[in-house]
This record gives sequence, structure tokens and C-alpha cells, in this order.
Amino acid sequence: MPIAKQRRMFNSVVLLVFSWGIAFSGALAGAYLLLFYPKNPELFLKGAAVIFSCLVLAAAVRMLANIGQLIFETKTIAQELSIRNYRDMARLLDANGRLLYEVHEIGEEAKVIGEGIKGLHK
Repeated sequence: MPIAKQRRMFNSVVLLVFSWGIAFSGALAGAYLLLFYPKNPELFLKGAAVIFSCLVLAAAVRMLANIGQLIFETKTIAQELSIRNYRDMARLLDANGRLLYEVHEIGEEAKVIGEGIKGLHK
């Protein structure tokens, strides 16, 4: 039985889309510099640096989205477990109360039986 439903947080979805946008636009800008200026070593290195830096930035944004999603799921799971714990505790307290009542009733019956046995020995 799953504890929490798997759903994406809106912020995580936005950050994931944003990371794809960063990666795609960085790859396009770097590819432009690499393809159209291959003989200029300065622009060629800048193009490679743009691709690399945009991929690193996209990975960092994706990590932030995943961390946010993990925190959200952890909070949801903790809330659900807390609710289940409260319900289970209420059931246990109710069962404990009934058990104490039964023990008390058995004790009262034992007293009555004990008094009856004492009356027989007299």
C-alpha cells in the first residue's frame, strides 16, 4: 500500500522545464560559435565553454528541482504517517481501556468467588 501518491510539485516542473531550456539554448549558442567560427580559436573555445557551462547550470537547476521534490514528498509522507500513528494510538488506547475494564470485571468476579469460597469453609 503506497504511503503517498506520486505527484510532481509545480515548482519542480517549472525548474525541470527551465533546465531543459538552459541546456538547449546553451547547446544552440555553443554550436553556433563552434560551427560558424571554427577557424577562430578564441570563439571556438568560448563556444565549448558556453556549452559546458550551460550543461553544468542545467544540471544544478535540475538538482534543485529534485531536492525540492524530495523535501515535498518527505513532508507528505511524514504527515500521512503522523495521521496513521494518531489513529493507531487512538485504537490502542481504546483497546487498552476495554482491557482494563475487563480486568477490573474479572477482579470483581474473583472477589465474589473468593467470598463464596470463604463462606463455604465456615
